[in-house]
Amino acid sequence: MEVLNMSVICPVCASENPEVAVACGVCGHRFIAPDPALPAGATLDGGRYTIERVLGRGGFGITYRARSRHRPVAIKEFFPVDRDLCGRAPGSCNLRPGREWEHFELQLRRFLDEANRLHELHHEHIVPLRDHFEENGTAYLVLDLIDGDSLAERVGRARYRPDEARALLEPLIGALEYLHGKSLAHLDVKPHNILVKSDGAPVLIDFGLARDYLSAKTRSIMLDASDGYAAIEQYSADLPRGPWTDVYALGATLYFMLAGEIPPNAPALLDGRQLVFSAGFDAGLRETIEAAMRPRAMERLRDLAAFRAVLAGSVASGGTVRRKDRRSDDCQEPIAFAHHFVDTCLFGARGIMVLDIAELGC
Repeated sequence: MEVLNMSVICPVCASENPEVAVACGVCGHRFIAPDPALPAGATLDGGRYTIERVLGRGGFGITYRARSRHRPVAIKEFFPVDRDLCGRAPGSCNLRPGREWEHFELQLRRFLDEANRLHELHHEHIVPLRDHFEENGTAYLVLDLIDGDSLAERVGRARYRPDEARALLEPLIGALEYLHGKSLAHLDVKPHNILVKSDGAPVLIDFGLARDYLSAKTRSIMLDASDGYAAIEQYSADLPRGPWTDVYALGATLYFMLAGEIPPNAPALLDGRQLVFSAGFDAGLRETIEAAMRPRAMERLRDLAAFRAVLAGSVASGGTVRRKDRRSDDCQEPIAFAHHFVDTCLFGARGIMVLDIAELGC
């Protein structure tokens, strides 16, 4: 297999430069990287879909607005920005291999395996996956194009009142409970991955990290951590992830809705930093956020039923995850590890950090 040449040739003096160069080391000419996105008018899957424009980009892919024969759709292309994994030559639609092509293919296979599971999801507050296919040396997801703004955009215009936040949370809790009931965890709940339609109904999108948390084979190879929304277990390849991980992210999302700010990340909270609540902050919602965002998983709300109970003002019995429960229940208790294989609209920026498991007490 031909490996993509990652060196950069200066168009002015023809000097060869390293792949990370932003300017020529000989003549100083600044490089302008070609846009790797598919151009408007490009067709996919034998002409079934026509690319219209880019909707979003992330560390592991590009999301497009496209048109099928019958309606507009969102198409997400698995395309990591890491040039060691792959690249796209100017004027070509095909991905070419990088130095770590074997790892790219491994993640691509996992992405396609999970797409088969996502076809089984049918919930009014979860974006439907309509199709998936391989082409151009990579893979694509075809989803409904939701007419609405992201929760991040809405909060950017105006923070939510407590009653508005509670109303929005309920259908999201239901969507995540449905997902957990199928032994899947989303693992990337955050305001950018929640679309709010014109009627106010939220829709959960971006299932690039969603994994079967019952599977003993789902050990993470790459770490996934959306700073501010990722639980501490997502900063390590060796800690279990499951419904409790989505609970943390939902609590962080609730904080953002009310405070208008991204909360401190989990390592900072573990290190003793405190969440900041303004005077007059709704006491019930503060309790919910604090219980959901406890850094150590064994002290956190166990699942969405516990989250709903605290939100309603009554803490469910046994609502936190305790070490002895996890050990005694297993192998009944689902302990699993999530893969990192694609990212946002499926794909979002990731922070990478390695933590000492001993200090986590998870």
